[in-house]
Amino acid sequence: MKIKRLISLLLTLVLLGSLVPALAADAGSRQDPLLSRSYVDSWSSAVLSHAEATARSAAQAALDKALQTHDNALHSSAARSRICTLHAGNTVALKTGDCFTVLSGNAGVTISAGALVDATDGAKAVSGALRTGHRYIACEDLQAAITCEQTVSLLLSASASVTRFVDVPANAWYADSVEYAAVNGLMSGVGGQRFAPNDTLTRAMFVTVLGQLAQINEADYTTVSFSDVTPGSWYAPFVAWAAQQDIVSGTGNGRFEPGAPITREQMAAIIARYVQSTGKALPTIADPVVFKDKDAVSAWARDGVELMRTTGIISGDDRGYFNPLGLATRAQAATVFMELREAILRSEQSS
Repeated sequence: MKIKRLISLLLTLVLLGSLVPALAADAGSRQDPLLSRSYVDSWSSAVLSHAEATARSAAQAALDKALQTHDNALHSSAARSRICTLHAGNTVALKTGDCFTVLSGNAGVTISAGALVDATDGAKAVSGALRTGHRYIACEDLQAAITCEQTVSLLLSASASVTRFVDVPANAWYADSVEYAAVNGLMSGVGGQRFAPNDTLTRAMFVTVLGQLAQINEADYTTVSFSDVTPGSWYAPFVAWAAQQDIVSGTGNGRFEPGAPITREQMAAIIARYVQSTGKALPTIADPVVFKDKDAVSAWARDGVELMRTTGIISGDDRGYFNPLGLATRAQAATVFMELREAILRSEQSS
């Protein structure tokens, strides 16, 4: 209970601000990295005793409220805390404010800086094995990573960076998008715990992810709409659904070209038709960029690209170009579908 007691004492001194004299912090102390620049070892025992006796109940109430607030945030839909199933070799990068519980399996943690607290028993955690059923909270200036030794189930806060795929580094720009797409059942790996973030996305893959976002019932779509769509294939019901909803019309001559890489302007046009089919008006962003190559967008895709621009679902590159004929990678697609799903959720909340 050392950590809880130290936090309680700190809260006590804050509540008694006018009664407790200012105490200089020993910036060189390393006795308690959780409290950073405030070190209780330098405090007078007489001052601490007086302060704790004066405001013990108020400090405890404040601490209880803070912990309750944390609990509510952890389990709220807004925080998007989720249960993750990870495999051997997967890692979770932790930073200040993250929290997690090991629900099952074996996992360890490596702490390189700061403090990780086992909130279940009030002890400061050390590098090594994590305890199943215990809740951990990442405290000030924490730099640490969880490593999974076998299949592990974690209750994890939204801000923690997860690498459920061995080829997705925790610090990659697309890591959070890939995790979001996996958690929400939009995209899965390609086998061998790999996501293949730099592989191009095919037209069949793209329409399949869109159908998963729409949560269609595959059994309702058994008609083959195009001559080059194989009946019974994993993508056939999703292509049939998209065709029936006028979301896709093929590439001409009765063909869909499911194995062809999808271009950025094709993505924009298909998403725009999907949004139109839902009847939803997506929220726009402030000061959307004007693409320098807007005139290079095909006429049939311009409305779709404009919707992507004003809603921020698909952004341009760092030079301000949309690159309409550029091919989309799986990492880029994960980001696009995350932005699309979030825009739809905001639209539903505001209606």
